[in-house]
Amino acid sequence: MKICFVSTEGHSARGGGGLGSYLGSLAPALAARGHQVALLCAGCPDPLPGVELRCVRLPGWHSYSALIPGLRHVLPLPLRELEWSWKLAEALRDWHAEQSFDLVESAETGNLWGSLRLPGLPRVIRCHGSTWAFKQASAQTLGISERADRALQRFSLQRAAAVSVPSSWQARRLRTELRGLPAQVIPNPVAEPFFATTAEPAQEAAIRLLYSGRLARSKGVLVLIEALARLRQRGLRPRLVLAGSGHGSIPAAELRAAIRSAGVDTQLERRGHVPWQQMPALIRSCQALVAPAFHESFCLAAAEAMACGLPVVGTRGTALEELIADEETGLLVPQGDSDALADALERLCRDSSQRTTFGSEGRKRAQVYRADRIAAISEQFYAQVLARAGR
Repeated sequence: MKICFVSTEGHSARGGGGLGSYLGSLAPALAARGHQVALLCAGCPDPLPGVELRCVRLPGWHSYSALIPGLRHVLPLPLRELEWSWKLAEALRDWHAEQSFDLVESAETGNLWGSLRLPGLPRVIRCHGSTWAFKQASAQTLGISERADRALQRFSLQRAAAVSVPSSWQARRLRTELRGLPAQVIPNPVAEPFFATTAEPAQEAAIRLLYSGRLARSKGVLVLIEALARLRQRGLRPRLVLAGSGHGSIPAAELRAAIRSAGVDTQLERRGHVPWQQMPALIRSCQALVAPAFHESFCLAAAEAMACGLPVVGTRGTALEELIADEETGLLVPQGDSDALADALERLCRDSSQRTTFGSEGRKRAQVYRADRIAAISEQFYAQVLARAGR
């Protein structure tokens, strides 16, 4: 098959999130299975083995609309979809004319014009999550901008050849939102370096907890800071490694104020964006991963931590319930409950044997997410999509 992934982000030493990590694992694994794989991507991500890369510079006019009073809550997101999808559709049309792709896969953002201008090219939309979903889950205000943007995304989703999601949790949400829209569940892949060593995570006197992801409100970062303060009141002062870039949903001043108010600034280790090649070593230098999110359609960081042998603390009411076997590979707590989160973290901080047991079981459970296995499942799914399209 000739498969083209279209993405608004990639992964490099400078930046990239879960979508970039997903592509960085799946695309090379598909290429290793003999497929011709291409990536049309915004910015300039790191090269991927066996994957042909073409970069595109996305326009940013939508950001100026956020500066105009009366328009900042109306135009930015739908205008972003219009201008980004137009640019990506043009680039894809030109590349498709050269390569004759069999199928294209893209995420929820940036599909509108592609679905209209290239109707004969089967398109799979992979639903990792959207601004609308993140804000809704974390009780942030949903304005006209978010609602209009989601309406444009729904338009594209309903015209896609197929839709895939990384979890049953995400599939249920889509079915509810889009009145029964079918979605194929295919978990996100974990790259081989996370499985490459059997070395146990470090067992140090000073406990290090890891948070991996953007510092976004929907990820529960502020709840985690509160939980760290609760632990401090109980005489525990674990270090918290924050591996991720800042996010507009939590202004830098608000995050600094929360840290200062909690009195935990000396316990934090701010790493910023960490290239994925460095993540296995960072994970193994810690004793547990914390994922206190309000919205997670999968949580690749949790799966990667499990592959490295770390216990994971996550939240109920998200896809983390599918990854974490409560009291077997980690602990599940209610969303937004800093006391419950502190209780779970205290257990792991005080009990090294439990950390080891959970980590060992988690490593076994994570085997199903190996990139080569997920590539084989994706290959079968793509073949079914093409058969339905008569190609």
